[in-house]
Amino acid sequence: ESAQPSVDNAEQFWKQAVCAMRGWGVNTYVFEAFDESWKPDTSDSSAERYWGVWTDQRSQKYDLDCDFSS
Repeated sequence: ESAQPSVDNAEQFWKQAVCAMRGWGVNTYVFEAFDESWKPDTSDSSAERYWGVWTDQRSQKYDLDCDFSS
């Protein structure tokens, strides 16, 4: 079963992977800050256009805060 691109899955990855790496002191890099709806389709999916943490209208998709209390 392959991963399904979705905002929920992106948020889960952020909370479980990116926050964990930051908690361990590992520098991280966000590949796409903003969606790029102008990109052409490169496959059977338009997911390539929507990798950003923010929409192309600069609206944040999900909470980026990491809870380091535990």
